[in-house]
Amino acid sequence: MSSPASSKVHGQWFNIRFTPDLATGERLNIGVGLIDMHGGIQTRMLSNFERLRCLYDGRVDLDGLHFLIETLDSYWRNEGHPSTSPIANISFSALKYASGFSVAEILEDLYGETVILDPSVVTTRGDQEVIADR
Repeated sequence: MSSPASSKVHGQWFNIRFTPDLATGERLNIGVGLIDMHGGIQTRMLSNFERLRCLYDGRVDLDGLHFLIETLDSYWRNEGHPSTSPIANISFSALKYASGFSVAEILEDLYGETVILDPSVVTTRGDQEVIADR
C-alpha cells in the first residue's frame, strides 16, 4: 500500500479566461485547467452562464461561448496544451504548480477560488460561509 505522500498528484494549473469584448480587454475566469504529471489536460469549466447574462445583458453571445469552450476542448484532445489560445476571446494565465490527492480535488479547489461567475460556488467572507444560489 502506498503512503499518503506518494499518492499525491501534481501538475501545472492555469485559469481559462474569456474576453467578452476584445476592444476593452476585460478578462473573466471561466475555468481552470491542470496539466497532470503525465502531460494530460483536465479542465473544470463554467457551465452556468447566469451571472454572465446579468453582467452583459445580452451583449455576449452565450451560445457562441459554449461553442468556443467545445472548440477549445476538442483542440486540447487533438493538439495538447497550447502556450497561447487558438481563439482570440479565450486566453490562459501563466502555469502555476499545484498538488493534491486527486486531479478532481485540485480542479475543484482552484475552480472555487478563481471562477467567481459560477452561482453555485461557496465562498467565505471573514468568518462567514456564503453559499450562492444554485
